[in-house]
Amino acid sequence: MAQYEITHSCGCNQTHKLFGPHAERERKIAWMESFPCSTCERARRLEIASSQEAEMSLPALTGSDKQIAWARALRSEWISESVWIADRLSHREKADLLEKLLEYRTQVLTEKVAAGWWIDGRRESVYPGTTIFGDHWTVLEEFDRGVLPKALK
Repeated sequence: MAQYEITHSCGCNQTHKLFGPHAERERKIAWMESFPCSTCERARRLEIASSQEAEMSLPALTGSDKQIAWARALRSEWISESVWIADRLSHREKADLLEKLLEYRTQVLTEKVAAGWWIDGRRESVYPGTTIFGDHWTVLEEFDRGVLPKALK
């Protein structure tokens, strides 16, 4: 194990402990240098969340400060995912499904104000059964076959 001072793409320097063979550590350093530091990345995500919250007039979340910060980032990812899927549905001329998705999204975003709800469900997608980082194309294929997720029925 060795400690390395890494200059990230944002210009910030951070110390990281790296393990493994020298070549692997060098590869990891190069990869880490291509991304912003964790502090700048967190700030970027909260800035995106703030703009989405203002644009959509979302209610404030409840919980501890740490829970709220985490839940805001999770909610922002969830919104981005729903926008991605809605965009694909609009290109597929699935107006009825798109309307149901947007109704469901509005319902969730206005009713779910507990930070804990977003944290506990962080592995859930816009659609139950798929994850935020799951296979969205499968969801779209199901829509093409007329299969609706339980939440939209």
